Amino acid sequence: MSMSRDSSTFHSLSGDDLALLGGLERTNQWLRAVLCTLARRGVGVRRADPPRARSLIEALSVHPLYKAGQVIFDLTELEDFMVSGPPPEPLPTALDATSLQRWRRVLVSAARLLDGAALDPGEPAATISASAEGPQELPPLEPGFYLFQDVVLGLVVSAGPLAGAAAAMNPPGPDAAGHDPRGEVPERERQAHAEGDGDEPDVQRHVRAPGPL
Repeated sequence: MSMSRDSSTFHSLSGDDLALLGGLERTNQWLRAVLCTLARRGVGVRRADPPRARSLIEALSVHPLYKAGQVIFDLTELEDFMVSGPPPEPLPTALDATSLQRWRRVLVSAARLLDGAALDPGEPAATISASAEGPQELPPLEPGFYLFQDVVLGLVVSAGPLAGAAAAMNPPGPDAAGHDPRGEVPERERQAHAEGDGDEPDVQRHVRAPGPL
């Protein structure tokens, strides 16, 4: 992973080649710090609340994104990448509030490309605050069977505020049958009942198009 090899290895490389490889090395070190930070957060969750950690992994393991992540993790030998060399310092800004705001914009834009009824990013965004979950002092990395799961757990607890903001922006509304889980009755329907006009409420007007975030 490091470029500190015998000079003969790079004798045929140009200055531009070396600059490119140096940039890739810095990117690798940054990515390693991000992954190890998430994994250490996951270790903290697994140690502090084993039943919750097991339930989260069981619930997530059936999803295609989880399975794809497991395949990529194994094929690219990310475990070897993460544990090779001295452990990096934790990266406090990994999936912090600023990062989550950027991810929200990316996910909303992606959803709008797939679904014309998805949430318009022009609508006011809910404030995303940093997650307070997890211990202040992160436990050490634990290589082995749980490493991928630890990364996933760390990602979940770090991205929790993003899901909370999504829930705040997309509260459940009336379904197609007109049932509102919040117990609210739309104003027009209340007026119709008060006037006794007997018209069936147009429930479709009260159904908000679902958005991802």
